[in-house]
Amino acid sequence: MKQVSVLVGAGSIGQAIISGADLLIDGGCTASYWYGDLQYLKTTH
Repeated sequence: MKQVSVLVGAGSIGQAIISGADLLIDGGCTASYWYGDLQYLKTTH
């Protein structure tokens, strides 16, 4: 039974890491998108 719970725990940690990476990737894209827009507005106005 111990092995099963260890595997389940590892799976949960893996999922947390994956969703954390997704958030970082999405956040980075959003930040660069907004930053790019700000730079564009500064140069055109």
